[in-house]
Amino acid sequence: MSLEERLKSLQERLQKAPPPNERAVCTSLVEPLLRALGWDTDNHEEVFPEYSTRSGRVDYALRIQEGDRWTPVIFIEVKQPGKLDENAESQLFDYALREGVPAAFLTDGQHWRLYYPLTSGPPANRFVKAVNLLQDPLPRLVTFFEAFLHRKNVSSLRTYEKKMREGWEERIQLLALEEVWKGLQEPGSDLYELLAGRLSKKLKEPISPQQAETLWHKLRQAERVPQSEMPSPAAEPTSPARTPEWHLWYKGEKLSDRKLRRLIANLFCRIAQDNQTFLESFYKSNLNGGYKLKYLGRSLDDLFKNSEIKASEHMTMKLPCGEWYLMVNFSKSGARTIVKRVSKFLGLPFGNEQGLKVGW
Repeated sequence: MSLEERLKSLQERLQKAPPPNERAVCTSLVEPLLRALGWDTDNHEEVFPEYSTRSGRVDYALRIQEGDRWTPVIFIEVKQPGKLDENAESQLFDYALREGVPAAFLTDGQHWRLYYPLTSGPPANRFVKAVNLLQDPLPRLVTFFEAFLHRKNVSSLRTYEKKMREGWEERIQLLALEEVWKGLQEPGSDLYELLAGRLSKKLKEPISPQQAETLWHKLRQAERVPQSEMPSPAAEPTSPARTPEWHLWYKGEKLSDRKLRRLIANLFCRIAQDNQTFLESFYKSNLNGGYKLKYLGRSLDDLFKNSEIKASEHMTMKLPCGEWYLMVNFSKSGARTIVKRVSKFLGLPFGNEQGLKVGW
């Protein structure tokens, strides 16, 4: 049975007798779809049900064999119909982040949402795509599942992670383009030059007129899911939230940036300007301080050594002021924690602009 035929049969099944609970969703919808997508559901090494992570169990881990090791690349969390809420999203992200899994699907059988967990922020920031088995046209369903869930397209963890990140970045670019377009009053013949300039400013990276033209055509061709079709409250956002500007004060000097991770990195480098031994000393103090997270390391492996969190290059950034790596996959509270730790280490009053103070 082809994928299109399988999807048709699942649509008929949903219309005739919607599944009453999670188990029914798994057996009548999820597993038949996985088989149509080339996954061997009888091989529990490949399709691992009730997979244990460091923070709980996920309904399915889809794994590939790399050498002698089976590596999870996709997590699928199944919920009772109508129960796709923010708690389910947070739970799934926690599972995936700790295992370094680049793709997470949340489904109630009818609605399928795809997320890229290896980035920071609320669920809307990690969202990639979504489909509705009963409302989306078959060609769109086939394209979605073949691109992101077909076994033939999951060749290795590295290549699949790259594919997921590209899908997530394209969505961020399309949302930025959508917002920029709304601000254009009278586009003329220089439309793509104008779009490229505004996109470059918004994304803080160079975008050529040719790239802007390609993105514009993708935006026009994209079959976006109306918010009314998504279960509330965690629906696909129809427009991006404006990026806030973050602030820090260090000895009376105000540091600002629209990226929280970059702001923390700039703080470390600014302190290193005043104290050339700061990075080395802070690193050693964290090694000997019994902390679960070191935040600062000489390499990716060093940073995650003895940590429950699996190493991932997307959770770190290299400091611009030396051969050091900083853990940057933190929330606002996590950023506050690291600033307080720096404040304590330097003997500066925390919460005081003449010492160290956060502006959020």
